Amino acid sequence: MRTQREGRRYSKCTVVAALVVAAVGSQAASGARSAGPPVCEPVALHLAVSDQGTSGSAFIGLVARARVRCTLAGSAQVTILQRGGRASIKGNPLTIAVRGVLAPGKSRLVAHGWWIGWCKSRKALSIVVRYRTLSVRAAPKYVPRCDSAATPSRLVPAR
Repeated sequence: MRTQREGRRYSKCTVVAALVVAAVGSQAASGARSAGPPVCEPVALHLAVSDQGTSGSAFIGLVARARVRCTLAGSAQVTILQRGGRASIKGNPLTIAVRGVLAPGKSRLVAHGWWIGWCKSRKALSIVVRYRTLSVRAAPKYVPRCDSAATPSRLVPAR
């Protein structure tokens, strides 16, 4: 015959076992969700170019916003144009990795690279970024300074 104390112990064990089963079930269910949100459809995306000046270089970023929670993956291509043609820059166009989960209506930096050294004319420059079927064009707010006319200008991925 079981004492009242043993009965409580049995009940506590049952409760602990039930909690363990619930936790494992919850992890399995969340594991199913860990695959993440679906890939962002171009029709639901808004892209923008963000550029900033730093110590002699220009930071070029791709900012994305979506209407629904979704995942960006793949790559984007950054091209610097001058007077409508590709500017003479080593690494132009630059392919950069695009990664991130977007929350509805929130903008997020999803890729970026660096433009280093520009010793030519600063007139008629534009930055074009392409991701999947989308393309965005912007006039650069920042153009890298010219440190050495003997060193070619270059586009490099961020590391």
